[in-house]
This record gives sequence, structure tokens and C-alpha cells, in this order.
Amino acid sequence: MVKVIQVFTMSALPQTGYLRQTQILGNPRRGVHGFIPVSATTWWTWVREGKAPAPLKLGPGLTVWRAEDIRALIAELARQDETRTTSRGQSLASARRRKRKGGHEPEDGGGQSGVQGA
Repeated sequence: MVKVIQVFTMSALPQTGYLRQTQILGNPRRGVHGFIPVSATTWWTWVREGKAPAPLKLGPGLTVWRAEDIRALIAELARQDETRTTSRGQSLASARRRKRKGGHEPEDGGGQSGVQGA
């Protein structure tokens, strides 16, 4: 039996309106995938630390986030991931160049913070 997994794209994310936590994070137990693949614990830590947008409380047991805020967060996370990937790629390229030249990282004088004659 093949399990069909629904993949969300940014076009599936509403332009405006409100989203509940399960719409943002998904529900792995039910096979529902969200837009941001982190646990609820991580999500609430991000909210508390200001990394994720603040929720709106519409009533008892009804917490939502503005779709516009979630779109902005996803765009920011994508930029961070792209920057991290680029940085890793550059570091890897530098390491490969050093290896081709047969060199290693320059010695720093045995841990003396690069100070000569100290």
C-alpha cells in the first residue's frame, strides 16, 4: 500500500486570514504536513523568543496567527537556509582548494594566539 503525502507549497498558504497551529506545523500523527516542519515545543519557544510571530487569541482555546506573518517567517527562514547553505558551500570549496594544494590550515604557533616570539 502506498501512503500519499500531501506537500504544501507557498501557493497553498492563504494570502490573508488566520492560521491555526496545526495548519502551520501540521499533525504528523494524522499524516498532515505543515508549512514549518518543527515541533509544537520548538514553535512556542520561537514565539516566546520572538523568532516566530506573536499569536492572536480569538477566544478560549482559539489561538491563531496572521497568514501574512507566517508568509514573512517562511521567507525569512528560506533566506537563512540559503545563506547557511551558501556559507557551507564556500567553506567546503575553501577546504577542497587547500586539500588540492596539499596544505592544511596554517599553524598558529602552538596556540599562542598568533603572536610571534611571545
